[in-house]
Amino acid sequence: MSNDDGTDAVCARSDHMPRPDWRHAVDLGSSLLTIAAAATLLWRLTGPHGPPTNADVASAAVALPDRIALTTADWSSTQTPKVALVAYSDFRCKFCGDFARTTLPSLRKTYFDSGRVAFAFRHMPWDDADTDAMSASSVALCAADYGRFWEVHDWLFARSDELGRAIGGATSIAESSGGQKTAQCIADAPARVRQHASEGRRFGVLGTPTFFAGIVRDRTVEVRSRIVGAQPTDYFVSVLNDLIYVADQESRATQ
Repeated sequence: MSNDDGTDAVCARSDHMPRPDWRHAVDLGSSLLTIAAAATLLWRLTGPHGPPTNADVASAAVALPDRIALTTADWSSTQTPKVALVAYSDFRCKFCGDFARTTLPSLRKTYFDSGRVAFAFRHMPWDDADTDAMSASSVALCAADYGRFWEVHDWLFARSDELGRAIGGATSIAESSGGQKTAQCIADAPARVRQHASEGRRFGVLGTPTFFAGIVRDRTVEVRSRIVGAQPTDYFVSVLNDLIYVADQESRATQ
């Protein structure tokens, strides 16, 4: 998706990336034909939403992951959902904030809080030198451990323009449930954040936000779709409804 000014609604690696890790890099020069074919396919599949963005084309050159593991922190209700949406996001990213403030509340009300869909947030701050982004992700991870993820998530994205100042309030929210354990949790959390980012690169995430949607099987997501960028709410609704229908059909077939 692109904004009205023609820019991609995604924070690309070139915007927030440290020196490239060539073990995960895609050799675009040797993959030119693959990318061109993927771009054509994306254009045909997403024509009503406009031509594919640069991030769409680059991501299409990387195969979808087969499965993504879920944790108990990814469940928003006591129900076991049949579908999951996994988000790779960054509290510093403008477009991640756009999604969090405009699209996510509707999805959360309709799908996540009701238990119809699991929502998994994976942390992917692009720049290791951005200590505020790393600290924000660390606090949010610990808040999730204590059942306070959504409060910290909303607090940080509502104040992403002043992220450094927002971290103190987010930490207080986490401490209200984690108590004295919170400080050590936050100190240890950067390693977990880097694991999320490494996983994202392995799955071909080239910009944030990037989403993977699929069917839940044994605490994993069997990935069926990749969504790149802060797409409109209707786009997510269409993808999730289609997956819920497929999951219901597959469930009936096995009964």
